[in-house]
Amino acid sequence: MEPLEEISKSELIKYKVKFSKREDRTQTFPKVTNTTPPQRKYISMVGIRNQMSLKKFVW
Repeated sequence: MEPLEEISKSELIKYKVKFSKREDRTQTFPKVTNTTPPQRKYISMVGIRNQMSLKKFVW
């Protein structure tokens, strides 16, 4: 269970950015929280290549 617990600590966060006060235009940027060396090791071991896809997995 340790690898799954460690990987589950990573989060996919979405930042919503507004371009100006006059325009109502925004854009969302996804970002994975900083991963620790053990998290990177386990993510690689289970074959996750794109950390942005972490939310597709159910823990």
